Amino acid sequence: MSFNVLLLGGGKKVSLARHLKNCGNKNNKKIRVFSYDLDVRLPVSKEAKIIQGKKYSDKRIIHHLKKMINKFKISLVIAATDPSTILISKLKNLGIASCKLCSDLKTNKLLLNKSLTNKFLENKKILTTSSPKGFPLIAKLNKGSASSSNFLINSLRSKNEFEKKNKNYIFEKYISGLEYSVDLYISNTDILKGIVCRKRVEITGGESTIILSEKNKKLEKLAFQIAKYFKIKGPANIQFIYKNEKYYFMEINPRIAGGIMNTIVSGLDIPDLMIKEILNKKSSKFIFKKMKTIKFFEDYHEIYN
Repeated sequence: MSFNVLLLGGGKKVSLARHLKNCGNKNNKKIRVFSYDLDVRLPVSKEAKIIQGKKYSDKRIIHHLKKMINKFKISLVIAATDPSTILISKLKNLGIASCKLCSDLKTNKLLLNKSLTNKFLENKKILTTSSPKGFPLIAKLNKGSASSSNFLINSLRSKNEFEKKNKNYIFEKYISGLEYSVDLYISNTDILKGIVCRKRVEITGGESTIILSEKNKKLEKLAFQIAKYFKIKGPANIQFIYKNEKYYFMEINPRIAGGIMNTIVSGLDIPDLMIKEILNKKSSKFIFKKMKTIKFFEDYHEIYN
């Protein structure tokens, strides 16, 4: 019997799509992977069938997604981009079973707003990158997800000039330290299935390209505490900066992260956990392994006119 998975914004996640298909062997299912994207020529098309979708801003997108989920008999929907976390939680509210492994709409809307998220955590006495004062600063879109929209601000004069020309930005202290990503999975019955801390050794275009997983009890405890504050369900990724023996919260994404493959090989197979939860199958115990992951790019060729 087949089991169909839909990635919302699969884009470049070729390894994830391939791994999802391989999860079929562990679950006695033939898994087909689909990806909902604007462009049918994206790298993920090597492992997944692209469903050409609507723009996130299109008011018809929820209706179109419901239609595609029914048409292709989708068993599991996975958010792979920040805007898609809003879509999947809206579909969850409509009672679509394949979309149930995600946080609720209120949570996902809050987490897209960096300013409100930081204020919430600071009220809980959690250090964030907004906590330290002084320059230099990083200007970030309050509701943006691309690091290409970040700017370094070195003085009050530069900040004032920037604010005159740009709207919807927040300012956080630039902290030069070690970057960490923490992946975790919490079931719909509020059971923590596992946490993996990943050191981001090299970052290209906002995505980790060299990653080291490590056992870090202090960071695991902090990440789980934050996840509980926001009542996270399903997969989530929390990012931190480490400086002077302190962890500063950067952001939380209630979805599968770009560095998920390192988490999977480190023992926390989040895609398989999601498949098993949909199938009501028992998952195996999480056993951590220290792993290094290096991402590389592969050339693709085709004839053109």
